[in-house]
Formats: sequence, C-alpha cells, structure tokens
Amino acid sequence: MTDIILLALGHPDRTDDGFGERLLRHFSARYSLPAHVRCLYAGHLPLAHYERIAGCAWLVLLDAVQADSTDHPVIIADPLPALNTTQTIAVHQMGAVQLLALLDALGDQPARISLVGAPFESLEWGNGLSRALEQRVPEASRALADLLRSGGVKLSPQPSHQGASHA
Repeated sequence: MTDIILLALGHPDRTDDGFGERLLRHFSARYSLPAHVRCLYAGHLPLAHYERIAGCAWLVLLDAVQADSTDHPVIIADPLPALNTTQTIAVHQMGAVQLLALLDALGDQPARISLVGAPFESLEWGNGLSRALEQRVPEASRALADLLRSGGVKLSPQPSHQGASHA
C-alpha cells in the first residue's frame, strides 16, 4: 500500500477549479518522489480513487478553496480540520467532503489528512487558471515540498531541474 497520496482535486475545465491538477503537474515536473508517495488526479470525482486512498498513512489534498479573503495566497491546512459533512450525498457527484465522510464512516480514514490550496477567483467554464491563481502555483509547489519534507519525505529534483530554482 502507498503510504502517502497526493490527490489533485477539481475540474480543469472550470478555470480556477483546475488548480489542484495544475499544482500537481508543476510539482511533479520539479521533484522526483520516493516509491511510497503516489500522485493521483481525481478531477471532480475523487470517489474513483477510494480503494487507493483507504487506510493510507497520509492524504494530501490539492485544490482551489473558497476563502473570505486572498490575504493568504496559499493555504496549508495540516492537519485538515473537520469539514461540514451535513450536505446530502449525491451518488453521481461525490466531492472531497463526501469522500472523507465515507472514509470515516467505513473506518478507512487516512491517519493524516492535509490540504495545500489557494483561494479561487472564478469557477466559470473555460480552460486555464485566472492570472492570480496561475501566479500562485510556484509558491504552492514550494509549500507542498516543505510540507512533505516536514513529514520526512525525501525529495530530489527532477534531472531537468537540477541546479535550477524550484519556483
């Protein structure tokens, strides 16, 4: 079983909702990960990865988030606080909140859950992040690397990025 899962959330065709995928692609292009760390693209259907996530040691969610302000361009939640799960579960569109509730209800909750995200500006249909969110990707990538290192993960630069700044 994989010890650590990096799970990119969001719909890449809904502008800033594609932040999780964009962040994971940026991060993966810069760092080689040890075998016990797995990168998954969940899009808007994270339930599809239930079996891979269930019981993992550490789940790191990568996503655009709703925030009251943009004072903090990158948001790190470690551990992720309890989320409001009182929403009705729609079988065809189970999001991250419902996935976490189901993991908990079935006793498959990861031992540690974290989030690396950034406040979104738009969720309109369209490809590409807003300019503001695109500019946050390098900072979020560095924050993800710092979070993983703080958890004991040994990261090494991809050969194409050795000696380069990890921006």
